[in-house]
Amino acid sequence: MCKQYGRETNEMRAEYGRETNEMCVEWRRETNEMCGEVGRATNEVCAEWGRETGEICAE
Repeated sequence: MCKQYGRETNEMRAEYGRETNEMCVEWRRETNEMCGEVGRATNEVCAEWGRETGEICAE
């Protein structure tokens, strides 16, 4: 009985671990895309701002 129970527990754990990993991977991907998106937007704003500041300074 213990062996049977141990096997089932292991399978449950493995299954749970797999699902958790997929969730984490999915979540990381989404977070990365979000961060990439935010970073890009920020960079564009900074570049835009830098250009405008440069033009003002040049004048």
